[in-house]
Parts: sequence; C-alpha cells; structure tokens
Amino acid sequence: MKAKYLLLLTLLLFISSNCGTNPPSIEIIKNGDFSLWNKGNNANPNEWMLGGAAAGTVQKDTSIVKVGNSSVRITMISGEALALYQDIENSKRYRDKEFFFGCWIKVDTANSAYLALHDGISWFNSPPHTGSGGWEYLTARGRVSAKATKIRIHLMVGKNATACFNGVSLTIGPQKVFEEKGIEYLLWSGLYNTKIYRSKKAGIAMAFGAEQIMDGYVFQNFFIYDYEKLYDYFCVPDDLIIAYDKQTSFVTRISALEWKLEHGRYDNGQKAFNRYTFKEGAGFNPPYFKSVIFNSRSALPPARVVLEHTMDDTENFVPMKIAIRNAFDRPLRFLYVLQDGAYMTDAAEGHQEDVHQYWDDGEYFSARVWNIDKNKRHNNNNWVGMYNDRHGGMFAGTYAPPESHGIRYHATWDSEKPVMLDRNLNKPAACIDGYKTNSNTLFFWKDDWHQYERLLSHVDTPNSNNHYDNPYGKMHATVIDFGTIPPGEERVQIVVKIMFAGYRDRKDMHEKVRGIINRIPRFDISSYNLDREERR
Repeated sequence: MKAKYLLLLTLLLFISSNCGTNPPSIEIIKNGDFSLWNKGNNANPNEWMLGGAAAGTVQKDTSIVKVGNSSVRITMISGEALALYQDIENSKRYRDKEFFFGCWIKVDTANSAYLALHDGISWFNSPPHTGSGGWEYLTARGRVSAKATKIRIHLMVGKNATACFNGVSLTIGPQKVFEEKGIEYLLWSGLYNTKIYRSKKAGIAMAFGAEQIMDGYVFQNFFIYDYEKLYDYFCVPDDLIIAYDKQTSFVTRISALEWKLEHGRYDNGQKAFNRYTFKEGAGFNPPYFKSVIFNSRSALPPARVVLEHTMDDTENFVPMKIAIRNAFDRPLRFLYVLQDGAYMTDAAEGHQEDVHQYWDDGEYFSARVWNIDKNKRHNNNNWVGMYNDRHGGMFAGTYAPPESHGIRYHATWDSEKPVMLDRNLNKPAACIDGYKTNSNTLFFWKDDWHQYERLLSHVDTPNSNNHYDNPYGKMHATVIDFGTIPPGEERVQIVVKIMFAGYRDRKDMHEKVRGIINRIPRFDISSYNLDREERR
C-alpha cells in the first residue's frame, strides 16, 4: 500500500497541526501581486529589495502572467544566487505560528528558482522549479521559531537564469473563517488554502478546491468537523471515467482533467454546494498534477461531466450527483468508478492500523463484491463503509439509493494481497484500473475496456482462510454504470456519502448508519433499463 499512499496522500502531507479554534490566518505580505512599481518598470517593485551574492536585474512583466496583471522578471547575471526579498513587519507577533508561503514561478532552467523564508533562526525552502518552462506553484511552509528575530521572504534565482514570479502569498495561522452562522466557510492555510464548508451540528467538513494551487483540479474530500485531528475522508481524485464501444475506448482519472469550480451557501447558510464541470475539449490540467496522478494512456472523455455535492447543516449525509452528457458522434457506454469511496486513515498511526471495513451485515475481513441487481436495489442495505473506534469513533460510508439504477457494485479488497482482476492476471491491485508489481509500479489496463462489461466481475473473493487486516491496503470502490448514452443525451446518477463521529459500540454505530439512511430523501432522477441495453 506504500505506493498507494504516495498517490492518495500527496496533498495531505501539508496538513496543519493546529485546531480550528486558533486565531484565523492573516495575509501579511505587501504588494504580493506586483501591481505597484513607483520607481519604474526596471526597478524593484514597491516593498521589495534586491540582494544576494549575485548581480542581476528586475523588471515588470505584463505579458507573462498567471494571475493578476503583472509579474516580476528576475535575471541573474553572475554570482551564486540572487534574491528579491521582503521583511515582514512586527515579526515577533508571529512567533511559534505556522506559515504558508507560496508563489507561481515560470522558468526553463531546472533547479534555478525557488522560495525561501528565514526567521533569524531557521531557513525554510520550497522545492526548486523543475525547469519545465511552464508555471509551477511552489510552496514553503513550516512554523516560525518561538525565538524568531525576523521574517524575511525571498524569491530566489540562480544558475544565470531568468525567472518570472507571480501571485506571491504568505499566510500565518491555520485558517480563515468567513461565515460563522449555519455552515461555516473556511480556507485551510495548511493545505494550499483549501476551501472548506463544515457543519458543527452534523460534525462533518467538506473540503474542495484551493485558492492558490488547484485551479482546474478536482479535490473533494470529507472529514469530521475537527478535520485536522484525524484523516477520515472520501478521496475523489482517483475516480475513473470510462467511455467505450466495440471500436474505441476512453479512460482517465478525473484528477487529470481541467474542471471549472462553482460553490456557495444558500437557504440562509443552512446548505452549501460545490459543483465541478468538465466540458468536452477542456483538456488536461497542468503538468504539475499530471506527473502525480496522470498516465500517458489516459484519453479525454468525449463528454460533458458535472460532479455536484450538496451539504445540509443538520445532516450526516451528502449526495454526490454525477451527470454525464455524451458528446461523441455515436452511442457510448459510460462508467464512473469511485476508486476509494470511504477511505479512512488514522492520523495517529499514519495508516489504517485501527480502521476496519464494515457492511450492513457486519465486519468483513476478506475481499468482497456486493452486486446490486434489480432484486436488491430497493433494499436499504446497499452500503459499505469503514470505522475507527479511536477518539470516540468515526464512520465513513457510501450508500446506493434505490433510484440510482446504475450503481452496480460496492467492493472492498486488500491492495497487498492478490486478487483476480482478469482471467490472466492475479496480482495485488492498488486500484481497479491498475495493479502492482514487485517494484510497486502502477500499470493501467492494456486491454480494451469493452471487454469489461462489469469491471469487478472477475474479482476473486478470498475465502475465510484468506483474511486480511493489514495497516496499508484496505480499499473500497463503487461502480456506477450509466449504460449506453446516445449522442447529445445526458444521464444522472446519485451516490450518497455518509459520515459521522461518536458512537458507544458497534450496535450503536450500525443503528446510526441505518437512521441516517432512513432520512435520505427520494431523488427525482430519470431511470434507464440497463438489462435491456445489455441484451442488444
């Protein structure tokens, strides 16, 4: 599961250690957008100084811009390193507080540009730019020393390179709180100013998007209300979109696509939503993310896809509405795969030592596929989740409402144990779309997707002698089959995410799950006959 953790928790490595009760974060940098140049366009921008063991030049640039209207272009001519820097006023007030320092950088020389913060005691550096020639968002973060004598931020350039810096931001403190009545809206400074809606009544937090780094990137997780204490979440970026017929196929993880994000609160703050929209032809998102979660075998889906979550201040469930409109010139079969579902980790251990998989009929220690056919569809036991008894107990689960005829399977398995994912392959599976080799390399399927009418039908469920409970690999997936969609038509499905904290014992936990399911309203979505389509 170690490779899987690199994939899933890349973004969570930056989680802040302070609780939401601390003072809100403060944006304290001056002229971080480089809009003020009183000394002229070939001099230092206002509030900034040029220094370092090097000679070089500074210029205003309005043609190469990522955000705002201008960038600063820094050219090193000779020496070791050139720095454009700024000293933060009243630095002692920020002692022993977390900070987040970020900026967009564009340069074509590898390892030549980076960010640095010095507090008089310690240096905090960002990773260097890769030299890709494109915009990359670099960050330095840490905790200001309790004995700090200053806070100085640096835009560093070396190797006789020319680099553009744009949209500099420095925040100190764990979060910004914008609304306190009903559903709260926050920016989580410890994680790229990730947006969060959270409900104190329901005890859950919905994290998505980011102010600085994730424009166009799907980031949609759920936590308990005190989200910085325990990792308890639904991981959306690994989700798959698959479209195919007998002649062609398209498959990609949704995190590889370029999305437009909308969000807001309504009903006097009692409800909130976020909506991600991918339009055909929008393309892939920046290479920085593709290097983490995107594979060259992926192909853009010929479709308009909308992912929408709606949160109620008083409820522990969040419906996820998935709408797919076929933009291809002929009918295609579409599948959407939640590739982690309720995926829970334990912050104290960093893995899943105290996390267990749970179904309506109880705990399960073997791989399992739950087939939701037309006879089971109207039952209220079509859910699966994970629980952790630590800290009063947490539960996160996924439920298939009866109106969503396309939800065909829930599945759980151990990514460290072999499962039969096709007739000729018996290997540990990190995801439905890939498997692991001895070197933990993730491969995508080489076969055509039309061979997999039901993605999980080949999973070989281990028997009772093949139990597992390892701390790395408890996986969870849900397959949603949209059937064959004619050109220009749209189909909608809804899967419901459940999360809560606090229960006395397993019986109480189970009763709470069933009570939440009983409160889920009926959804008004059009049905389609998958059985009839498959017989054609």
